Amino acid sequence: RRQSGEFSLMRYLLFFALMLTAVAGCQPAPPQTIPVTGLVTLDGVPCSAAAVTFIPVGETQGNGGVGYTDAEGKFTAHLYDGQTGKGPAGLLPGKYKVVISKWQNPDGTPGDRDVAPIDSTAREILPPAYSDYEQTKLQLEVGLASLQEKYELKSGK
Repeated sequence: RRQSGEFSLMRYLLFFALMLTAVAGCQPAPPQTIPVTGLVTLDGVPCSAAAVTFIPVGETQGNGGVGYTDAEGKFTAHLYDGQTGKGPAGLLPGKYKVVISKWQNPDGTPGDRDVAPIDSTAREILPPAYSDYEQTKLQLEVGLASLQEKYELKSGK
């Protein structure tokens, strides 16, 4: 009788191991992103503290992405994860509408990204031709190779 109990225990352990393997195999693979980096200038000068937002259009999968420019106007796009805005680096292949926005406080300091525009004293300083979803003509098509984009904006002044 003892052998029967050991056999049942081994069957239980084997069943448990198979279930763990099956559950682990059901986890979705992380999305295959394509590196997208770039430079934003405004009237020939690096545009720091700007948000470069990539909004999927047509059949493009996912939620899009965003990159934030540094002091030299350089950015790296990251998938939008729905919470922090900084998921894995890169974008999914497809077509995107590009919106570039820069919020600035009355004293000239950058607007706080964590404060909703309606709750902030900061105002958009880029022309609507770049910063407004309805008016922007900026587009990007991400293929299978990494991209380095350059956006040369004009203030209109």
